Amino acid sequence: MSYREKYFEGYQIRTKPDICKKGLKTIHEYEGDVYRLDMTDRQQLIKKFLCTGLILAFFSMGLAAGVQNVAANKGYAAVPYILALLSGCYCCLGIINMLIAHKDMTKFEYNEYTKQIRYGSVCTMYATGLAALIHLSFLIIAVVSGTSASLGNELLALLYIGVSCSCVAGIRQIEKKSSYIVISGILSPKSESSENPESEADMREKSEYKGDSREC
Repeated sequence: MSYREKYFEGYQIRTKPDICKKGLKTIHEYEGDVYRLDMTDRQQLIKKFLCTGLILAFFSMGLAAGVQNVAANKGYAAVPYILALLSGCYCCLGIINMLIAHKDMTKFEYNEYTKQIRYGSVCTMYATGLAALIHLSFLIIAVVSGTSASLGNELLALLYIGVSCSCVAGIRQIEKKSSYIVISGILSPKSESSENPESEADMREKSEYKGDSREC
């Protein structure tokens, strides 16, 4: 399935009068399943705040570790560190999509942002863990060989990497514990506040939504 097909999955092609021009125009109207976080508005806000803070802390700690003048940041030893930053960017993209996502998401929107956060956080954790092991091995070598001139920097870099790995693990846990309500068919994006949750049948009865529409 191509990217365009995935994007328009759940959409139906409709035609309607064009008020600007004579004739008809073609639109894609969403009629597929709707995905919604099974959280109150306050809980969603807390989740967004925590994930944003953790990803910013990850990059801050990662960059702080990267500027340390240590052997583990030079040559091929720095490859896992670079991979961690790249996969962290992928995870960050998912968090950005989460921040701008509608309360009611299409199947494509749900799949994209959850995939980016879950896969991005796992890859970042593995890459960051490998980078930490490399830093630890250089630290042990420095201690054993007695070349402890940069011992302080090695310890500091290892600490920064450990904190950054913990931040990504936190994002992973937050998303892992998040549950979603899947509502078949059409649901109004102007549904009631989740502070007063209602049954799916009640939400269907009150829905006046005719589908998310996008022009071709």
